[in-house]
Amino acid sequence: MRKAGAIPHAAFVLLWLLVAGSAALGVFEPADQFLYDQRYAARTEAVTGDRVYVAIDPPSLEAVGVWPWPRTIHAQMIDALLDAGAHEVVLDIDFSTLSTVENDAALAEALERAGGYAYLAAFNQALPDGTVHLTVPAERFRRFADMVAVNVNLDTSGIPRSVPHAISAGETAIPSLAALSSSQGKAASEIIIDYGIRAATLVTLPAIDVIEGRFSSETVAGKTVVVGASALELQDVFRSPNQGFLPGAVVQILAAETAAQQRIIRNFGSVPALAILAVVVFGFAVRSGTRTLAGGGLVVMVAVLAEIAALALYHEAAIMLATAPLLAGIAGLALLLLLFEKQWLQHIVARLTGERDRTRDILGRVVADNFDGIVIVSSQQRIISASAYAERWLGQGLVGADAGTVLPEAFAQALQSAFAGAGTTTATSVRPREVVIQRPRTIAVAEYVVTVSQTIPAVAGQPTEAFASLTFRDVTARRASEDRLQYLAAHDDLTGTYSRNRFVEILDEAIAEQCTVYVLAFNLPRFAAITATLGHEITDELLRQVARRLGDAGYRCLARLGGDSFALAVLDGQTDGRALFGPVAALLVRPYKVGGHFTAVGFAGGWTSGPAQDGASLLQQANLALVEACAAAGNPLVEYNEAQERALDDRRRLDGEMRLALEAGQFHLAYQPQYADNGRRMVGAEALLRWQHPERGPVSPLDFLPVAEETGLIVEIGRMVLERACREALKWPDDIRLAVNVSPLQFELCDMFAEVALALEKTGFPASRLELEITEGLVMRERDAAIETLRRLSALGVKIAIDDFGTGFSSLSYLSDLPFDVLKIDKSFVDALGENAAAAQIVESVIGIGRQLGKSVIAEGVETQEQAALLGRLGCAVLQGYLYGRPMAPEAIADLAAHLLDRQREAGHVRLSAAG
Repeated sequence: MRKAGAIPHAAFVLLWLLVAGSAALGVFEPADQFLYDQRYAARTEAVTGDRVYVAIDPPSLEAVGVWPWPRTIHAQMIDALLDAGAHEVVLDIDFSTLSTVENDAALAEALERAGGYAYLAAFNQALPDGTVHLTVPAERFRRFADMVAVNVNLDTSGIPRSVPHAISAGETAIPSLAALSSSQGKAASEIIIDYGIRAATLVTLPAIDVIEGRFSSETVAGKTVVVGASALELQDVFRSPNQGFLPGAVVQILAAETAAQQRIIRNFGSVPALAILAVVVFGFAVRSGTRTLAGGGLVVMVAVLAEIAALALYHEAAIMLATAPLLAGIAGLALLLLLFEKQWLQHIVARLTGERDRTRDILGRVVADNFDGIVIVSSQQRIISASAYAERWLGQGLVGADAGTVLPEAFAQALQSAFAGAGTTTATSVRPREVVIQRPRTIAVAEYVVTVSQTIPAVAGQPTEAFASLTFRDVTARRASEDRLQYLAAHDDLTGTYSRNRFVEILDEAIAEQCTVYVLAFNLPRFAAITATLGHEITDELLRQVARRLGDAGYRCLARLGGDSFALAVLDGQTDGRALFGPVAALLVRPYKVGGHFTAVGFAGGWTSGPAQDGASLLQQANLALVEACAAAGNPLVEYNEAQERALDDRRRLDGEMRLALEAGQFHLAYQPQYADNGRRMVGAEALLRWQHPERGPVSPLDFLPVAEETGLIVEIGRMVLERACREALKWPDDIRLAVNVSPLQFELCDMFAEVALALEKTGFPASRLELEITEGLVMRERDAAIETLRRLSALGVKIAIDDFGTGFSSLSYLSDLPFDVLKIDKSFVDALGENAAAAQIVESVIGIGRQLGKSVIAEGVETQEQAALLGRLGCAVLQGYLYGRPMAPEAIADLAAHLLDRQREAGHVRLSAAG
């Protein structure tokens, strides 16, 4: 018999069921969020100092005066930060659309100079129609910079609680900044932010200080710099749970700090709290005679201890427990004790008893309608209840059936093990497990949890009964997506080889194990020409065949670095690198059959071996050796040496000095005349760039122009040369043409038609007097686009000359499509005249091609009368070289033209018009 005043066991059961049902319906989520925020507020952890925030704040906006900023400013910030030693720069700015040609070119050049250490923002954006649109940087910028995801996941109150680990762009994963900073691997699809890390400890620089150079390099040296908006008018500000309003970029930094400090929050939901509440309720049910004072003190102590434990778990292990259900249950338990103490509960129990069946129906409906699969099983292995999802996934007719008969073997064994371990007290297993299950038409991956509970008898002395709840969900698609993301993080999607990051990790592991590591970096000369001729589908398959060929030969540690660039490592080499990698070159230059075409590529490689501090240093050394191999004739296999490092430093220094020279006006132009009628009549002059360095003296174009092309500065230099040459040539006689050399990279990096048209408009120079000299390499790089631009220039009236004709490997293949007016015979052929019969035949053939096509022919590099006489006999009408004059100032060209005209008048040979 129950003691007088004791609380019926049914009241405790109903209390627990009420709390559990409310938790399942999400009633306690707002309270739990409030408790999480209080725990965040109780922790004051500083940032690591590895990240710096550059804020686009109101003073910066006011100083620049416009928004969006010209992209030259973003380019300037990238250069300034990296020059100051920043490890990498992340721009949380939308560059999905193009602006002006000049601004876009400046940003693209800065990104290229960054060498892969600049990242641009990509984000998913919800559209009004409910669809999601992926916004990524314009393709021109993606060529030089990787993307980083900047989305945040908001709760119902608009607070960013987490960031995605990555967002999907087709089959490619774009990682978040936090994912790049994490050393914990891919643990979940999102990274919950630890707001116990204080944004106030983050080093912040106003953007205008970076733009104007008012910052110390020590502030950013070796650190990740994130550039983003903080001004409210730019609408990239979020409310935080405990730190006021934070800019979106700062939220991304806090997420990255969370990952870097291994503070990614793990939340196990309300199951642990419900389990603890079950234990507490069971204890009070057993001791149902406990009076109000003692019982109230006990429940308060349990509540306090629970919160202390939750706070300790968050502080020490970044585990967040949802304690609101426990606190609500304890509050209900205290109220229960109070009501019975005052003899009020008897009436309420009577009413609750009358509602028991209705509550049971509601809970049954909650189970049946649950989004997850839920199966309730008695200790006799009979299924008591099942959700609709479980019926669909496992088959109809579950209720009443034997669990061991109708459930998959893994589920049945889990239930048996749970009952066996439950004993006579409430036992709960809350750690999710995964199992592979063979379904009728497919194999699925299921995540499941089994919890076992004991019924509490309504009357003392009645036996208890155990029942188990199997909760599961199909995670096949999620696991496949996560596996795919993990694969893409470590592999190149096209070839299946390692990614750069994974390759460096493997090198680091081998170095840590004190292996003798050999690294080869190589690319495939002629690859761009094959792409231009046969298309990307063919060359994509060619790259796959390269990877397969190396894999079949036993080279397992292979990475694609981008384009046609690869890296290969031998992790325990016992011989010389040339002997190791020589067979690689022989293997790759063998012909390939791709899509019905037979084709072959070249090979250029650079190799190195330890010792090195890390894998990134070894790869950098191999790439430096590759640069030398690409520049050498025949593209050999080159070993790294320290001179290459010094050469790289020299090129960097030269690049910086060229930029200063461009601003200081140290460049000037000299002009070499072109003559007809055996030197009696000047018909044109070629503009030649000269650099008078204040310390080095004259610097050869052969030294600085290749560096300008590497860094993209050739665009600005070319623009200056074109405009200055047109302006200076305006003072010459109208019948003298101006020839200006144009680099193939100018056609790639800018709108060359617009550049020429603007220079002609600004200077007033006639298009008919301008002659652009191009090389065969232009057509080999971007054939269709280059030919279209040349046709537009030709339609404008500009003459096109093919310089160094005959020195390329496909000189005759494009002449029928290419709009040109002049062929220039290369100096190497002119030098060989009189010494090499073959050279004379080549020159005669070029002149014949020009005559047949109705084009002019110019021979350059003429230095002797014998060369001039032989060229005249072969039919070359226009000559250029030291025999007729060295490069001279623009004023000298005008004086020389006047002098020649006076001589013609004296000789009685004045022509009324001089044809160009």
